[in-house]
Amino acid sequence: MNIAKQEDDLAKYLYAVLDEFQQHPSLEGIDFLIRAEQSLWRKPKNKNELLAMVFLWCNKGYYQRQFGQSLKAISSYEKASQLYDKERLEGYDIIEFCKKPLGNLYTQIGDYGQAESTIKQYLLQAEKERNIPHIISGTNNLAIVYQSRGQFSLAIDLLNAVIDRYPKKAGANGDLFNNLAVNYIAINEYGKAVSNATKAVEIYKEFDSTTTKLVNAYKNLSLASVHQGRMNKAAVYFNAAADIALNSLEIAPRELAKIRLEEATILMAQNRLEEAKQRLHSALKILIPKIEETFPDPSLLYPETTLVDILDFYAQLFRNEQEYEKALQAYDLSFVVEDLLREQHGYEASKFIQQINNRNRSERCIAILFEFLNEQIGWEDRALHYAEKSKSILLREQLLRDHTIAQLRDEKLVQENILLSQRLANVNNALILEQLKGDMANLSRIQELLQSKNEVALRIKEFNETLRSEFPSMKDQFDISQLKTKIKEDDLIFIEYFFGRDAIYQFVVDERMTRIQKIERTAELEHNLQQFIRYFDKASNITNDIVGFKNASFSIYKQLLVNSFTNKHKLIIIPDGILSFIPFEVLLTQVTDELQFEALPYILKEHQIIYNYSANFYLDEAKGRVNKDEVLGVFPVFENTNQPLMHSLNEAKMIANEMHGRFLRREEASKQHFERLARSFDILHLSTHANAGSNSIPASIQFFDQTLLLPELQAIEMNPKLVVLSACETGIGKLEKGEGPMSIARGFKASGAENLLFSLWKVNDMTTAQWMGKFYRSYARSHSANSSAHQSKLAYLSDETISNAKKSPYYWGSFVFYGQIEPQNNKLIWVISLGIILIMVILWLISNKNGFASKVFKR
Repeated sequence: MNIAKQEDDLAKYLYAVLDEFQQHPSLEGIDFLIRAEQSLWRKPKNKNELLAMVFLWCNKGYYQRQFGQSLKAISSYEKASQLYDKERLEGYDIIEFCKKPLGNLYTQIGDYGQAESTIKQYLLQAEKERNIPHIISGTNNLAIVYQSRGQFSLAIDLLNAVIDRYPKKAGANGDLFNNLAVNYIAINEYGKAVSNATKAVEIYKEFDSTTTKLVNAYKNLSLASVHQGRMNKAAVYFNAAADIALNSLEIAPRELAKIRLEEATILMAQNRLEEAKQRLHSALKILIPKIEETFPDPSLLYPETTLVDILDFYAQLFRNEQEYEKALQAYDLSFVVEDLLREQHGYEASKFIQQINNRNRSERCIAILFEFLNEQIGWEDRALHYAEKSKSILLREQLLRDHTIAQLRDEKLVQENILLSQRLANVNNALILEQLKGDMANLSRIQELLQSKNEVALRIKEFNETLRSEFPSMKDQFDISQLKTKIKEDDLIFIEYFFGRDAIYQFVVDERMTRIQKIERTAELEHNLQQFIRYFDKASNITNDIVGFKNASFSIYKQLLVNSFTNKHKLIIIPDGILSFIPFEVLLTQVTDELQFEALPYILKEHQIIYNYSANFYLDEAKGRVNKDEVLGVFPVFENTNQPLMHSLNEAKMIANEMHGRFLRREEASKQHFERLARSFDILHLSTHANAGSNSIPASIQFFDQTLLLPELQAIEMNPKLVVLSACETGIGKLEKGEGPMSIARGFKASGAENLLFSLWKVNDMTTAQWMGKFYRSYARSHSANSSAHQSKLAYLSDETISNAKKSPYYWGSFVFYGQIEPQNNKLIWVISLGIILIMVILWLISNKNGFASKVFKR
């Protein structure tokens, strides 16, 4: 190595370092590699030296993975992959030695979005090179990602397709058959699982002696047999797997822990609970050697999905043994590990999948408290705390992160954050548009975009890690006492819904106490919710079936237990799941024979309803700002198209009569103008077309010249006090569990909007303009958006110039207000009062002067 330094041969030096390390690889040896890398006397300057650097990082990643340092291994592989692609290096199998293990590690830590992107990128490269082994293994790895997401049918189709494509590749197909077994177990087709796992065992014995693969095939046979009730057979298969694993030097500690976990699963199925707990403790001991008690100290935890599986299984065991506090303790530790895992995820899609697990765990915790610990003092508050653990967490974290950066007043850091977000949004948009071309899509372009997406996602991850290291307290905790204090100050009732897999929980909180009610998710309730939402698909659905609408509205009112709170005028409602699409204001509070829409007994007439995304969002204080309440209005109009919005010109005129601001009409209402001006106004009003999107296409909103997709919207920096979305379906989008609809409204919230007024269905151009006119007339006087949203609906219903048909809830119920409670501006009242007092004083002075006072008061 010294000779290489003297010769200034960096490549020779790096290879010598690796040769020395590989003679006795160890954890200490990895530190030797790191020190050698840090002591380089200069940067690589040619292709050979760059390739040597890639070789070093890939080897370091391999051994870090072997010694259980998964996150460090990911970092090493990421650097190698980026350098190899950026410098267009050749002469090294980067797929086999870098991208494959990197994709698998992403899957291991639950970052399925990053895993999918990485695997698809190298699969496209393998297809170009016609490298069949890489195509088969890459397809198998992609199927594992789909299986991990719960997309079992997609995984099965993918695996069968590649088996049909390469039927003669028997040795390589062992992994495919084994993976098929896993997916068939997941969909309860145990016979097919046994058949495919058996094929895998036969292939591995003949063609592939890799210990881990054979162990996994036997474990799948064992698990399928457990589900079939063949416990003796299951034990035989499991013992075969355990014997191979425990006598092998190839098995990593993580795999040994998983074997112990699966053994505990079999023992639990046999009702041998004490033995099952012993195996679980053994599994924990493998992953956390310092553990002494049943549960590890939270400080010993680290991001590892197997830890989550073990702790969740512990909770299930303790629940079965009626040790409910221990069950909750285990779940609490699982939440800690999930938080650590989420910090490692580069893609939002991975975090959405993780949210599903958190939601299910929250529901189990709430159910334990509701069913078994309901005599404890404060159990209701604990249950609400679990509900909040999975309520719009990702939206909350994004806003908290942006707020932390803004508070630093470091312009360079702020600009880097904006630039990274915009780059990721641009790449996502381009990737979506290219993939929508179907068979006409350019595969090389997709590969290039996937590579760019990975690079930006990795940079964002590095940026976030730096931010967390400097600001470890960059998290907020839900505080029930603060909630009750704010409820008292605002003089209202707080209602939060938790829409679980098995039940809906309703939390009703006032200044003194928290109450919980359980609503069973019956087929009748599911049908009624869907039917009620369909009434708003078009105006005629209500007007042609007023009786049916009234019945459905009152039924939902009763089933959602809305009648459980009546003593306060203002209600904060935190909806969840499909309830995010329910306009609570239009629910009827009683049965009625009335057919006039204006006279129906809507909740609107008894309560002012303010919505929000979570209790923590409600607890946010209004941002300190000097409000000019100037409006940036966007009115593309779309004349001479098949979807003109001619009434939006009247809408613009009515708003301009009440508010100061700038109003962009027709060609002026461009995307570029909006992006340039949005930061300068307190109120953003967009009267345009919007689309809720689909599972594959994000929600979008239209400007005169371009369409703005949700990912791009979220990357725009703005901080408005109020965003009014006078467009169709701006509160509708793909429903993500725990996070709600991925709507245009959410995009504006993610961009920093404090308050939102948006629509839940396709709105009518003319009546929307009328309603908006009433809203701004009220707002110009009160400067309270929540109060104006409420008052304008009442004013619309009482307007004698509007026909009964146009007073259907279809026309006024779509717009819902999410945000802060703003006190009404009482300046006008004070001015009038002061004027009256002054007049009385003047009259008294005049009358006192001429003796008129006594006569006046005598009268």
